[in-house]
Amino acid sequence: MSDERYISEIEDRLREAGAPPTPPAHLHAIARAEALGPPDVVNIRSVVRPSSRVGRLVLAAAVLTASAAAALVIGVGGSSFHVDRSVNLQGAGRVASASAVVDIGSSGGPVRDVQMHVSGLPPAPKGGYYELWMQDGSSEPTGLVAFDTSGSGSVVANTTIPRDMPWTKCWVTLERADGSRTTVLTLA
Repeated sequence: MSDERYISEIEDRLREAGAPPTPPAHLHAIARAEALGPPDVVNIRSVVRPSSRVGRLVLAAAVLTASAAAALVIGVGGSSFHVDRSVNLQGAGRVASASAVVDIGSSGGPVRDVQMHVSGLPPAPKGGYYELWMQDGSSEPTGLVAFDTSGSGSVVANTTIPRDMPWTKCWVTLERADGSRTTVLTLA
């Protein structure tokens, strides 16, 4: 008897027998326990569990103090951004009181970090946004970063530029949803 024929006969007999009956409900728990084994019990005891409100506040203050100290030690929140050049931009038209400082970082590799601090610029209209541009002489302008301001009119926008990117002009435009563009910040 060949293997294929033998397998076919077994399949036929299994189909004739039908599905096995459902085991009784009380056997489910027994089968589960046998399959998974005895449960592991881990007793967790709190070493410090202040019961008073003052105790909880002292514990919270200790945790915050330790976190702040650790952050200072490892340098969390620090910055390796070293400014090579700063460019001041002044508002134009309806936003004459707005201003920005564009800090261009030192080149430590193929790119330079750029950080722009904007203040006094109202949020862009619905569907619009602001964009920082740079241009060298008669070359095509390069859009560097799109951003919007908060309700306070300020934002810090970060981007990068190629290390050797030449430029002589820098400005910010308001890009509207209809495709129109207005210059809002120019070199001071």
